[in-house]
Amino acid sequence: LEVLSSPKEPVAVPIDKYKMHLNLDTELPLRPVALRNLRKRAVFKIQEAVGRAFRDEMLAQGCTEIHTPKIVHAGAEGGSNIFRLDYFGRKAFLAQSPQFYKQTMVGVYERVFELAPVFRAEKHSTARHLNEYTSMDFEMGFINSFEDVMAMETGFLQHAMALLREEYAQDVERLGIRIPDVSAVPCIRFDEAKRLAAERYGYSIRDPYDLEPEEEELIGRYFKEEYGSDFVFVTHYPSKKRP
Repeated sequence: LEVLSSPKEPVAVPIDKYKMHLNLDTELPLRPVALRNLRKRAVFKIQEAVGRAFRDEMLAQGCTEIHTPKIVHAGAEGGSNIFRLDYFGRKAFLAQSPQFYKQTMVGVYERVFELAPVFRAEKHSTARHLNEYTSMDFEMGFINSFEDVMAMETGFLQHAMALLREEYAQDVERLGIRIPDVSAVPCIRFDEAKRLAAERYGYSIRDPYDLEPEEEELIGRYFKEEYGSDFVFVTHYPSKKRP
């Protein structure tokens, strides 16, 4: 090897350590260097695996990949959490969802999907919200019931977990990820799920038409304890809330 140059100063962060133990204020200004740490960059490999699994599974199920606009004329899922922007003197928004475009393209290809960013003007410093995230969307026509959609989602989860185990094992190990068992995803009706959570954990049902965050957590806990499953399908939402 011929050394062409050497740094004049030591590396500012210990990138060769397993965990660097940096606070955010220290890491962000040094992010290009910090990301060379094997554990830090493993996050991006896991993201790659999930996106790759989604694309592979959708293509295998006869879906066509589409790319929809992210500067739009109107909101797709209500106007309370939409980013407004000035589009050369006209009002426009950042897309919350590709929903309208997906529905249009079902009439063309029958099955479509997109892997792309979406934007939500929400308080993002919570465990439930993000201003910007990568959304995995698919839409399909000519189905028999919502169980066809559940089968597609289950197939994706199974493919994603298998891919993580087989081709991304080192990154999974570096991050200490426990890959969940998705061989079978249990299913329960909305009203039954609320009843089980209330009886098992002494939770009072306050809203009969929707799931509160606490109920979602308790339902997940119940199926983890009883079935060892990290996932559960809740079906038959009341049409008053989810028409």
